[in-house]
Amino acid sequence: MPIEDMKQLRLPGHGNIREQAINVREHRVVISCLQALMSTTLCGSVEVLRLSAMEASSAHFRYLVNPMARISACKPPESVTERFNLVSSTHHDWGTLDPSQDFDTDVENWKMSVALIPAFRAQTHIGVLAGQAFLHLKATLRSTENDGEEVKYDGLLTKAEVADATARDVRAVAEANCALLNSRRPTLEALLALCEDGLIREICLTLGASEDIPPSMALAEYPVADVYAKAVELGSPPPSLEARVLATEVRTLASSPPSSVDNESYVKYMGNVDSALSRLAVLRQPAYTRQIVEAEFIQLFLSAIRNAESDQDYPAKDAAQAVAENRFPRTLAGYRRALDNARKEADAGDSVLIENALIALLQEASSPSTTSAKGKSGRNRRGKQSSTSTALVTTLNVTEQVWNWSSWNYVT
Repeated sequence: MPIEDMKQLRLPGHGNIREQAINVREHRVVISCLQALMSTTLCGSVEVLRLSAMEASSAHFRYLVNPMARISACKPPESVTERFNLVSSTHHDWGTLDPSQDFDTDVENWKMSVALIPAFRAQTHIGVLAGQAFLHLKATLRSTENDGEEVKYDGLLTKAEVADATARDVRAVAEANCALLNSRRPTLEALLALCEDGLIREICLTLGASEDIPPSMALAEYPVADVYAKAVELGSPPPSLEARVLATEVRTLASSPPSSVDNESYVKYMGNVDSALSRLAVLRQPAYTRQIVEAEFIQLFLSAIRNAESDQDYPAKDAAQAVAENRFPRTLAGYRRALDNARKEADAGDSVLIENALIALLQEASSPSTTSAKGKSGRNRRGKQSSTSTALVTTLNVTEQVWNWSSWNYVT
C-alpha cells in the first residue's frame, strides 16, 4: 500500500469527540501499517523492529542480525584419533562441532557448535563451510559403524578455505553496515510521512530537537528507533480510553455474528474479536480486563446465535447450546472447540445416513425372494436385466436425494 493511502498517526487528544473515538478505534490499524512500513527497510527491520533472520531475508539483513563466526582448528577426540590412526593433529572440520558432544554414542545426536549455528542459518560463507564439514563428518563416522572395512579419514576443510571464507564474511559485514547507514534517512522520512504535523512537533519538543530546521534534519541526529518509540508513545491513546473503546467494539461485534457457513466472514470476524481481547490483556485496565469483556461477549454472542432467524447454521447453534450448558468453557477458545466438535458430528452424521441408505437399497435390489421368484416364473434374460437396471436407477436416485439433502442441511 502506498504511503499516501495509509492513515497517519496523530495525537489522541486532537479533534472533536467523534474524531477522537475514531482515532482510538483505528489506532491498532495505524500502528500495524507503521510496523509494516518499517519492515520494508533495512534500518526499520534491524534497529527499529529487531526482527529475526528468515530464509527470505536479504544478505545484508542476515549479516547484521547474526554475530560474526569463526572456525578454528581443533583436535579430534581420542576415540576418533585411535579409530583413524591419526597422529596428534588438528583439523578445521572438528572446529565446527560442539566438543561437549559424545561422538561415540549416537551419530544422529551430533550438534554443530553453538557459536556457528547462527552463521549456518544465516548462509554466511563460514556457515556454508561449517555445514559441509558437519555433513562430511557424519557420513564418515556413519560408514565406519555400518561397514566392517577400514575407512580412511580425510579432512574436508583446509586452512586456506577457512581464511578465504572469513575474509569474505568480513567484507560482507562491512557492506551490510554501509547499507544500514544509507537506509536510516529514508526510514526516518517514511516514518515522519505517517505522522501528522502536530505529532511531529511534539516528538521534536520531547526529544529536544531544534525547531529552527526541518524535522527530518533535526531528528536525523537521534536513532531512528528512539524516534519511532516516541512517535508510538505520543500517538497512542490513554490505556483507559483505549480499553473502553475496545470493550465497546467487542460488545458491538457480539450482537451481530456472521454465519459460520460463510468461512471467510467468520474467520475475519473471529480475528477481530481475538485481536481486541488480546489488546485488552496487554492494557490490563481493572474495569476492562480480558476476562470481564470476554465473559460479556460470550453471553451476548451465544444469545445472538440462538436467536438468529437462519436455520441453516446448525453447527453454530449446537456449539452455542453446548457452551451454554457448560459442556465447554465459556470462552472464545471454548466456543471454537465446541464448533469444531459440532462440525465433526455433522460430518459423521451425514456419512452414516448416506452409508445406511446405500446398504438398504443394495440389499433390497439383491434380496433372495426376488431372485427365486424370477427363477420360478421362467422370465427371459431381458426381463431380469430390466429389473436389475430399475433397482440400480432407484439406488442412484435415492443416493442423490440423500446427498442433496445433507449438502443443503449443512455446508462445510
